[in-house]
Amino acid sequence: MSIGQTASTTEPWYKKGWGILLIAGLLILFGGLTYIGVKTVEYYGKIRIGEIPPEVRAKITYGNIQPPSDPKENLAYDAKDDPAFGNPAAPLQIVEFADFECPYSRDESAIVRELQARFPEKIYFIYRDFPLEDIHPHAFRASEAANCAQDQGKFWAMHDKLYQNAQRLSDLDLKTYALEIGLNIVKFNACFDSRKYKEEIEGDRADGIAAGVVGTPTFFINGQKVEGAIPMPVWEQIISRAK
Repeated sequence: MSIGQTASTTEPWYKKGWGILLIAGLLILFGGLTYIGVKTVEYYGKIRIGEIPPEVRAKITYGNIQPPSDPKENLAYDAKDDPAFGNPAAPLQIVEFADFECPYSRDESAIVRELQARFPEKIYFIYRDFPLEDIHPHAFRASEAANCAQDQGKFWAMHDKLYQNAQRLSDLDLKTYALEIGLNIVKFNACFDSRKYKEEIEGDRADGIAAGVVGTPTFFINGQKVEGAIPMPVWEQIISRAK
């Protein structure tokens, strides 16, 4: 090398400190996404054959209910005026039994609303009441409030309000929520105070118990019972594979 010349060596980017960190970060991200993808497919496969993954089964509140020796799953679908959304002719017929004081029903409520927004033509979803009165003292009255809101076409608005305020469900709270979502309060109070929907809610519970429901949330997906809160990626797998 002659005098005055300067040696110039450029180190590859992937050998530099920032390059090594970038590669490590990408590998971690790829590994995480791969794991999530594998678990999602695994969840879906197990649900499909009736083996509920423990991660789903753990997210359920059990009541003091003796399961029937011969469950009649078809009774889960014996819904008449229960709130529903989607396409009645959809390939996926889903029923949820839920409790407004159940923390796992609350977690699932946001996912249910996402299903409603994203897949209205691919699923038919029915919400049925299953208040666990022995452990949730306000759940039954909350269900009555939701049914009275249904009378005025605002079940889902009340559904959201109740789950968002699951720690405050006194009768006075419920009437306050009715005002906040814009119900005619005179009509709501007449419905709520007369306990118009008491027998219907008891009927939902009876159908659920006969179908094998012992806790919330419990789903029936084309007749297959699934206990526990189902994560959104699993719902996406189920819906994408429905024929």
